[in-house]
Amino acid sequence: MRKNKHSLFTILVMTAAILRISYMAVCLPGQILTYSGVISEDTESYNKIVPFKDYDSYYNCDPFGYYGSYDDQDPCGDYYSDNDNYPFGDYDSYYDQDPYENNSYNNSIFDPFGINSFWDDHDAFPHGSAGEIDGTTIVVSIFAEDPYSDWDEKRDAETIANINKYLSIAGDYLEDVVSDYGKSATFITDFKSNPDLRYEMNFEDQLTDPDYLDYGDIDYDVWEYIYDNIDQEQLMTEFHADNVVYMVMINSDESNEAITCTRNWYEGMPYEYEIVYLYNIDYEVVNCPAVYAHEILHTFGAPDLYTESEDFHIDEDFLSYVEENMYNDLMLTCTDLHSYDYNYKKVTNEVGEVTAYYVGLIDHSDIVEEWRLRASEHLGY
Repeated sequence: MRKNKHSLFTILVMTAAILRISYMAVCLPGQILTYSGVISEDTESYNKIVPFKDYDSYYNCDPFGYYGSYDDQDPCGDYYSDNDNYPFGDYDSYYDQDPYENNSYNNSIFDPFGINSFWDDHDAFPHGSAGEIDGTTIVVSIFAEDPYSDWDEKRDAETIANINKYLSIAGDYLEDVVSDYGKSATFITDFKSNPDLRYEMNFEDQLTDPDYLDYGDIDYDVWEYIYDNIDQEQLMTEFHADNVVYMVMINSDESNEAITCTRNWYEGMPYEYEIVYLYNIDYEVVNCPAVYAHEILHTFGAPDLYTESEDFHIDEDFLSYVEENMYNDLMLTCTDLHSYDYNYKKVTNEVGEVTAYYVGLIDHSDIVEEWRLRASEHLGY
């Protein structure tokens, strides 16, 4: 999923691919969050060259069907020429034109809000806003409210303080993990001492609605909010940071059916912002520091080790191997091995060889090679 894209065809294919990118979910086994559906209503896709229902485009000219092609500069058959009847606004070439009003087709795919160009930031953030874990990472906390839940500084003072504490515990733990692998990392998480790391965002949709997460609508809302309200470059300069992780804090209760998950980076993502959706309570339990650390590791490329994944070539046999040989790995479980419960004072899980490989702490894994898992986004074995 992290191949370079330069051609028109690849852009179209990636548009369809975006809709099926999976979320990285919380470490407890449960619902696996994936984008579902395809681009057209009749289940056809760009790969089948039918992006719109009944061979029809926004302009009723079938640009991807049987009546012409962009390469021929004749997407609408007999109704189009280089000199008149521009079907895409004021421009006579697909590569110049403007089918979505004041926004080029290429940018409309990778920049649905018309406010940022994917290509401008692609080189600066080749692995998203959380690139290499060794370095300085700032965690930006976005306290989210919707018509059904909110944050009150007095009423929720203890919960907010605990969130800040759990972030600190998770950050300290990850610093120790990186150190154990002979590298150095700093995690700046304290939004009380550093108010520039705390923001508030209002949502129109219900944050505990699983569908709002599953279909990726929340991603676009948060991406747009970050772009409009958070000066990432300024924050990185202020804190001398190499990475930024955004955590959306949701004041859920025991009735919550949604699951903490991470919008980790993938090739073709419209913005580089990597986002953790952290529910204070899911599975009817308050999330502990290990969950925070687990989700942050997702942003650096670590896969879940409790569920199958086509992307990472993780199958049922490998999961059995993990349960037998890597039973305390943080990407398998966030539960304390001795108490079989969440630990709210420290993280007692391990970051083993496979996870270390996928977050770029080591450049080779015998286990990954033996099981023919996918190469790390950071480097190959």
